[in-house]
Amino acid sequence: MKASARNQFTGNVSEVRIGAVNAEVHVGLKGGETIVASITKESVEKLEIKTGIEVIALVKAPQIIIVTDFGGYRLSARNQLQGTVTQ
Repeated sequence: MKASARNQFTGNVSEVRIGAVNAEVHVGLKGGETIVASITKESVEKLEIKTGIEVIALVKAPQIIIVTDFGGYRLSARNQLQGTVTQ
């Protein structure tokens, strides 16, 4: 597989919530965090996504927001990962 997305997270599907059109795919990462992807119901079926399988979540760089001080604010973004800038 070739992809232009630099941010790749490998994990196992821990839950799939199917809606009328879209689905939420919960991915448990190796560090213990969980991220949630919203994809079409058709994609769940086509990719044969099921609980327990290993997947790779790809995130394009323009979709990432870096925050150094929350200042007591709350964000609506569901996927939040804590880390350290290394470069």
